[in-house]
Amino acid sequence: MTAILREHDGWGKPTSLTGRVLSHLSLTNPEALIPLVYQGPLKRPDIAKLAKIVLEEASQGDPVSQHIIIGAAKRLVEMIGTVLNRLGVTNRPTTIAATGGLLRPGNPLWQAIDQQLSHSYPPSHLTPPLLSPVLGAILLGSDLIAATSPYHDFMDNLTRHSRSIL
Repeated sequence: MTAILREHDGWGKPTSLTGRVLSHLSLTNPEALIPLVYQGPLKRPDIAKLAKIVLEEASQGDPVSQHIIIGAAKRLVEMIGTVLNRLGVTNRPTTIAATGGLLRPGNPLWQAIDQQLSHSYPPSHLTPPLLSPVLGAILLGSDLIAATSPYHDFMDNLTRHSRSIL
């Protein structure tokens, strides 16, 4: 949104985000963004949904969108680096499972994170999770519940369920 307003004010680079975001929000003028953000009805989750548009425009070659993605990737790699440092594994090969609504292998955000991760922490690499976050939570929680069936049966049922919802 900042990039759109900067373009509108004349000191930001032109971006295809302007048309896409204004259309998405049914607005005709970039200045109409300001009251939406500061006086309602646009809330943080609504603003976060605009990130998909940024990813789409970055994929289409919009330099401003690409710059936004690279900045977000840099901040995420800084957070990953903090965890790697605390675990003492910055110099060891480490597989980092990336999950979330915007993190998809091959999209601009994934590529930017992977590139920056390779540069800052070369032995580490990004990978999709083996299981969905829900199934991962089930596995973690399975140790905390009294299982009425053997572990092998539990895993078979979990795998079958996982395949049925994918």
